Amino acid sequence: MAETVSPERVAELREQARELIKSGFAELDDLYGYVADETLSEQQVREIVGQEWQARLEEQRSWSSPSDYDRLCAVFAELERGGIVARMNFTCCGTCGHSEIEMERDDFLPDATGYVFFHGQDADGLGAAPTTLYLRYGTFEEPEADGDYGPLELKVARTIEALLVEHGFEIEPVPNSWTCVTVPINDWRKPLPAPDAG
Repeated sequence: MAETVSPERVAELREQARELIKSGFAELDDLYGYVADETLSEQQVREIVGQEWQARLEEQRSWSSPSDYDRLCAVFAELERGGIVARMNFTCCGTCGHSEIEMERDDFLPDATGYVFFHGQDADGLGAAPTTLYLRYGTFEEPEADGDYGPLELKVARTIEALLVEHGFEIEPVPNSWTCVTVPINDWRKPLPAPDAG
């Protein structure tokens, strides 16, 4: 590394790269931009990110038992089969997620009655497990004449909770329909994205 860059700063950037890589969602080429720093050259950033990426690849070769990621994938797959749109790393934030999820229904699951997702900001934090994942949810159904969506949304939440418990997650039921379903994540272990064949 260049002498003008402090070891402490290099260590900070290396840890930043490591956490983003461990979340498992970022592509390698995107990570170079995420970890870019004005005190480092492009080549230095690529070295840091590349080293951490290779270390993670080596680590994941030894994985065997199902991880929290594997179990959550199974939950989301069952939700989709049951008519609930389920998306990981969906949009940048909760507001955008709630606004855009209807397009997912229209494109992929037109008969869906509800949805669940976690957004990109929460996805980034999964590299720092143990952590808590916040699942946002809602309904596509129309309420009765009183216009109260709460019971319909709570029905979606209870379906999500039941499947989480079935797959071994320890959760606390939400007290109302405007509270996220919280999932403790202790062993995320999402495999890195496969290289682009193109």
